[in-house]
Amino acid sequence: MSEHSPPEGALLPRVKSTLEDALQRLDIRQTEREPAEPIGGEDTAPSGRAKYLLRKGLGQGAAGAVYEVFDTDLQRLLAMKVLRLPPKLQLESEFEKKYVLRFLEEAQVMGQLEHPGIVPVHEVGVDEAGHIYFTMARVRGQEFDKAIGAIADPMHPEWTLQRAVYVLRKVSEAISYAHAKGVVHRDLKPQNIMADRFGEVYVMDWGIAKLVEGSAGELSSEAYLTLAINTGTDAKDKDAEARGIYGTPPYMSPEQARGETDAVDSRCDVYAMGAILYHVLTGNPPYVTAGARITAISLLRQLRERPPPPVSENILPGRPNPPEELVAIAEKAMARDPNRRYATASEFGAELGRYLEGRPVQALPLSRTQRCWRWCRRNPLITGLFLTIVLGSILGFFTLISLSTELLRQSAIDSAADESRLLEVVNTAYSADVVRRVDREHVTVTHDYASHEGAIPLPATFLTELGERVEAADPSRRVRHFSDQPFLFRTNGGPQDDFEREALERLRADPNAPFYRFALLNGEPVLRYATARVLRRSCVGCHNNHPSSPKRDWKAGDVRGVLEIVRPLRAEQSRSPDALRHGLVLIAGVMLGLFIVTTTLLWRYGRSR
Repeated sequence: MSEHSPPEGALLPRVKSTLEDALQRLDIRQTEREPAEPIGGEDTAPSGRAKYLLRKGLGQGAAGAVYEVFDTDLQRLLAMKVLRLPPKLQLESEFEKKYVLRFLEEAQVMGQLEHPGIVPVHEVGVDEAGHIYFTMARVRGQEFDKAIGAIADPMHPEWTLQRAVYVLRKVSEAISYAHAKGVVHRDLKPQNIMADRFGEVYVMDWGIAKLVEGSAGELSSEAYLTLAINTGTDAKDKDAEARGIYGTPPYMSPEQARGETDAVDSRCDVYAMGAILYHVLTGNPPYVTAGARITAISLLRQLRERPPPPVSENILPGRPNPPEELVAIAEKAMARDPNRRYATASEFGAELGRYLEGRPVQALPLSRTQRCWRWCRRNPLITGLFLTIVLGSILGFFTLISLSTELLRQSAIDSAADESRLLEVVNTAYSADVVRRVDREHVTVTHDYASHEGAIPLPATFLTELGERVEAADPSRRVRHFSDQPFLFRTNGGPQDDFEREALERLRADPNAPFYRFALLNGEPVLRYATARVLRRSCVGCHNNHPSSPKRDWKAGDVRGVLEIVRPLRAEQSRSPDALRHGLVLIAGVMLGLFIVTTTLLWRYGRSR
């Protein structure tokens, strides 16, 4: 905020024009007075008019003491701040006039800053003893410095880091309003922030607030430096190095510490809010470490010369490591160069708002992955919907692949079963309708029928050669007839690999259940399908009496061999991708449509709230 061009509607013109009138109206110079002493006894407390009844003291500062009083007219409790005049001052001096004007200016500022986060002033006046006072709403709550100490304390679960950040955000709103009215607080610190249990936050003690473009009086020659450090007691220092300095050292900006009054603007309050955030994150005020005692002048020198210790190096034991976003916000707000800070209190508050909402903060640039993660945390409904759709699509895709594979395999099994049954039907028909009906005296039935004119093959030979003809017609297929008791003339009629040996074992145990396996044969995916060849009663005699039979005790129902169908799968697999692609496109289209419709509905719902 520029000190040479106050914003429209600023407080300054009204305050400046009424202060002299207020001073004359109170007529303080014509009243015999005694300086107000610190709160401690009834004889030093303001007697008040009949309108106010003193209840108790609430606190005191460099400029005034605050009491709880009862308003007998409106039957309500109020807070009354009473001016504390230094006892050695001459009441007729120019300094006294400025000192009183400063007190009245505080009342004027608070009375005209109409904001929920600023305590309203009800009345300003002089009591019968000559004490100047103003009354304001009685605020009940907890000072923020005590709340900061309660963070991460299991005895105070109500105070979390999130709540503390929320309080600071509310403070930034009140300060932003004051800045818009041309007022700089200059003494923001945890002790001047009050938070109640209903979520209301108040910025207190505007006693050294600065009105931009000249105020009622700067006490530059006799400034009081308030030391409200956790490691020491409140004190006042009139040392020459402190002259012209307003504020509380751990929270004041470097330009305030150097006494550069003309450089003090709204960015000093931004620095103070950053220092309070530093205190929230570490548990220690800036430049102060746990258990240390430090003088005001020593602290001011450090403040003028260098930045405070990094947040990571000043965290109280037992306190959790703070989020890097809040650390970045505090560091930017506390930049030693005012031009590198947040330009306004509202910008600072907006950053805290982004953190509370889970959005990226400007002080800490994030990668695309981090931004995506933050967006997901900030929009759980849409994220959940998206993940549901994505996972549903993936599940649907793999389910489709699984179904397609299952259908492919089942189709191959069914085809192999049909082929095996067909061969058995043909072989059975040949055995029953041809071999059994021929005249054995004139027709020879033998395995080497090609060497005998007019001879026909044995049924087993017929089946073997039938399979060879199938292979010749389609080289990718194979039909094999084998047994562990083959006729002696069959040189390769026994099992040749583990599958065939296992097939014989399994089919003997359960002849009615086919045995099959999907495998690679010579590098090609195939189905190996085996069925039992059960010996019929009509064939027992032939097998027991044939000279080439190695077994002479065959019985009806014995498994005499196995018929294996080897069916390639490459042709079926080549047709599968097309079906998969069409199915995937269909699933993706449906899921995308659902996502767009649901996201649109959620977006409209969010805007309507």
